[in-house]
Amino acid sequence: MTATPTILYRKSTGEIISTGGIQFESGHEDTQIAAAIAPWGDDVGLVVGSGNKETHYVAIIDEQAVIADRPPLVVRTQDDRTTLAADGEDSIALTGLPNPCEIIIDAADPDVETEIISVAGGGFVFVADDPGVYTVEVRRWPFLPFRIEFTAT
Repeated sequence: MTATPTILYRKSTGEIISTGGIQFESGHEDTQIAAAIAPWGDDVGLVVGSGNKETHYVAIIDEQAVIADRPPLVVRTQDDRTTLAADGEDSIALTGLPNPCEIIIDAADPDVETEIISVAGGGFVFVADDPGVYTVEVRRWPFLPFRIEFTAT
């Protein structure tokens, strides 16, 4: 008997929290599924199939749990620029952001603290006071994170 691939997911978001397998005994599938999800609480469901928690999520389509690819974020930068002056005034706008979303700004310098900013309204303007390379990441579940590097000179 071989294990059937299974995914535990959060019903409220579709986020995959665990992947594995269950060896189903004929006629006892419902009991085994109930036993597998019971320790996780009411917000957890189980779907039969394979997926990767980094690139997939569970969507409910026609009342069925379906393993789906996480869609990419489509974010645009002003004039496709990735370089700006480190003067606190020059800026690069990001547009097409989901509303709301989270922006994570991380500088290569370990002495500079990572910033996490909640953004609403679909746009964000990046400025830098100090020279360096900054990684900007946009997050909004279930989309794949969008990452871009800006160089401030």
